Amino acid sequence: MLDAVLALTVLIIGIVIIASSFISRPQPSQVDVLTTDLLKFMSEKKIKDLNNPYSGIGGELWEQGLITDGENSIIQQAGQFYVTGRLDIADKFVQNATADLIPAQYKFELLIDGVRVYPQVPDTDFYSSRDIAQVLLKSQGLTFGVINKTTSRVFGPYKVELFVWMAGDKTITTLTTYTMCQRAETEAACDFLDIFPGPGYARECCCEHSLCCGYAPCV
Repeated sequence: MLDAVLALTVLIIGIVIIASSFISRPQPSQVDVLTTDLLKFMSEKKIKDLNNPYSGIGGELWEQGLITDGENSIIQQAGQFYVTGRLDIADKFVQNATADLIPAQYKFELLIDGVRVYPQVPDTDFYSSRDIAQVLLKSQGLTFGVINKTTSRVFGPYKVELFVWMAGDKTITTLTTYTMCQRAETEAACDFLDIFPGPGYARECCCEHSLCCGYAPCV
């Protein structure tokens, strides 16, 4: 009887440990779904349908006249703020418009035309968490729209890039850093990565961060 109780106790402890490890490890499918769904939400959700005291209809930006078209999607409005040089407003707008959509353990970055729109002032662990993230995925789209219907002033199309990763997981050490890979892609210098830091670095940038894939696909 005592042996059976001990064996059962060991079995239960083992199950708990295994279950905990699965819960704590970020799954690629989870990040993939979140990345795709978030960009889809931001591309389809209109201002008029936002229930937010800052970003929605009748909210602070609406009352200030900084948002004038309720038919704009979140991405379109962010693009309008970008092209008119209101990056600080775009940052807070995106933060409010996506509130409660992103689980606490995830972080995301939004770029329009290669310029980071959100977050404007990253957390202290923003870059470090991205560099050591086990899974970092990128989703792309386009934004364009009308700035002024009276003058028919339009903007875009601009490329939209959304990066999503799980923060706080330091179990995986990457061979590359996101910052170096992104700079190389932005400056069209991916080929130099194989010279310094060394051969194969560009391919790892693609495998680990989905960057420089046009130069060195992850195979």
